Amino acid sequence: MDGPGKQMRDLLDAGTPFAPITVLSGPSAGRTFVLARSTLEGTSGSEAIDRELAHGASLLLEGDRGGGMLEVGGDTAFVDVLRPPPRLFVFGAGDDARPLASLAAQSGFEVTVVDHRPAYLTPERFPPPLRIVQRRPEDGLAGIPLTLSRRNFAVVQTHALAHDRDWLRALAGQPLAYLGLLGPRARKEQVLREVPLDGAKLFAPVGIDIGADGPEQVAVSIVAEMLAVNARREAGHLRARTGGIHDP
Repeated sequence: MDGPGKQMRDLLDAGTPFAPITVLSGPSAGRTFVLARSTLEGTSGSEAIDRELAHGASLLLEGDRGGGMLEVGGDTAFVDVLRPPPRLFVFGAGDDARPLASLAAQSGFEVTVVDHRPAYLTPERFPPPLRIVQRRPEDGLAGIPLTLSRRNFAVVQTHALAHDRDWLRALAGQPLAYLGLLGPRARKEQVLREVPLDGAKLFAPVGIDIGADGPEQVAVSIVAEMLAVNARREAGHLRARTGGIHDP
């Protein structure tokens, strides 16, 4: 079945943010258009109104808040904003990946764990909705069934320098929102000598400074850092904020 419903399902499956636009008054009342990738699917019959709808919806889609009402040519439209959850790829399925994957999923991330060892990639260790992908680091990202994008996050924590290097080399050219590397600062410096990666874009050592000790606390520090990056915030104390908690 074609139409806005199918299109929206396809966009959700692809992880693409989009904005359904429902016209509430005027000749097109009751119709729904969809804005995605800067393109308006469907037409009101007026190029001028289509341009205004696309422009207004684009501003809402690119912002940090939800949808809202648009007044276009004397007519009213409601714009919803649907952003698929951010995706986290954890490269390395060791024991310390388990609390990270679990906490990230509970915090709203869609999580995929990647490792070359099938014994580590089991539903018992990483139960659904966590996803698991078996892949050797030297083979790169080919075969990973999810497209990396600017709403995607990656943490490399294989505990093997060669594997860390191979995964970071594969990820270096990807448009990630966040790329983290577990381990001491010396590991970061060693990897950067071998991998052409902008060190300023690498979160290493990964996580925020909360004095974390142990895999569970380290997972908290990493997820907190990712949430701050996703919200375009600098991690800090709420008591230091001068505005409201949820103000941009």
